[in-house]
Amino acid sequence: MSRESDLPLETSDAPRIGAIIPNWNGFQFTIACLESILGLDYPQGKLEVIVVDNGSTDHSVEQINLWWQQNRIRTEIKFQVLKAGANIGAPAAYNLGILNLRTDIDIIWKLDNDVVIPTDYLQILLRKSSILKDPQTVAVTGQVRRYDDFADETIGSRIYPTFKKWTRVVEPISVSQLISGAVQQVDLVMLHGASTLYVASVLASEKFDARFFLYYDDTELGIRLRRLGYHFEVILDTHVLHWSSKSTQSISATRIYFWARNQLLLGDIVFKGIPRIWYRIVQLLLIPWKFYRWVLVFGSSPRSTCAHYFLKGVWDFWRGKFGPMD
Repeated sequence: MSRESDLPLETSDAPRIGAIIPNWNGFQFTIACLESILGLDYPQGKLEVIVVDNGSTDHSVEQINLWWQQNRIRTEIKFQVLKAGANIGAPAAYNLGILNLRTDIDIIWKLDNDVVIPTDYLQILLRKSSILKDPQTVAVTGQVRRYDDFADETIGSRIYPTFKKWTRVVEPISVSQLISGAVQQVDLVMLHGASTLYVASVLASEKFDARFFLYYDDTELGIRLRRLGYHFEVILDTHVLHWSSKSTQSISATRIYFWARNQLLLGDIVFKGIPRIWYRIVQLLLIPWKFYRWVLVFGSSPRSTCAHYFLKGVWDFWRGKFGPMD
């Protein structure tokens, strides 16, 4: 006899889901993601997909619209491409997409454009999580695995329980830590941003912080939601495949800039009063170590460019310059 959680959702019971996918010069990945959405075992009339193009220069809008014209007869999914007009960053693109979803959406599906989704993904997440039953559960995700070698990526993060919270704020959490019980799901303050379902009413009111532009926006939102009393779930019975690089041997200069600036911004938001002052002092003392680690050890060549971007990221934080990098 099948358990209730193993039974597929009926069309009448299935929530309306709005997927938001930002795209910037990556239409090949976006189209692969869209193809996997078309193959979902889910009532297609209950799905809306919005691709937000961040000012691509590779003819992404034309290519994605052409794909849609060739495939729209296959589906009942409501689809549109929004043109942001410029690279407004990932968090602002998600916010723009949310504003343009139809008003009866129940679940907002935050997606990276470089993921591929298995057919039963939504069915498993919605059946096995509490997101449709518990008003305090506002976000759920599955595992995230790298497309090229199937290795697990981190599933989320928690506030460091040790002194490291003053150096890095959050600790990445692996699937193995959850399975072993070393970390409890209740400790998570953020879920992996590649594919996460959010309760629409909550995400529509809270929004992503556009100051981050790239990296740490999911973390800040998660911490904000946890402080409001909400919690998250990870369902380990399903996963998406993520086209992220498996290389840890080098870090691009652009990534170094946003890491340097946004890690400081995150701590400045998380900590208040005396703890914020202490955090800033620690971060000032850590500048030489971060420079050595990010620029000299892992920075991609030329090192001079990495060094410039690192120092620019730190300086932009202290002068209050956020959003896109100049």
